[in-house]
Amino acid sequence: MHSLFLGHQQPSHKLIASFSEAEAFEALKSMDRTSASGPDGFGPFIYRAAWRYIKPQVMALLYAFYEGQVSWRESTGLIWC
Repeated sequence: MHSLFLGHQQPSHKLIASFSEAEAFEALKSMDRTSASGPDGFGPFIYRAAWRYIKPQVMALLYAFYEGQVSWRESTGLIWC
């Protein structure tokens, strides 16, 4: 996350602090359940409905993105297995 701000003023620590599974799920629940589907063909509704099954994969992706191990461009083409 820090690499996003190289050469720029650092943001508040709270904005770049790590997050919990509960916070990730709260963010998911705050999304409009009827919004359009993403590049994977699924909208927020299916992720909420299947959260207990897909949570490990979603959290792994979110943590990898946070740690700079995967880019947003790479993550939008992933297939969840």
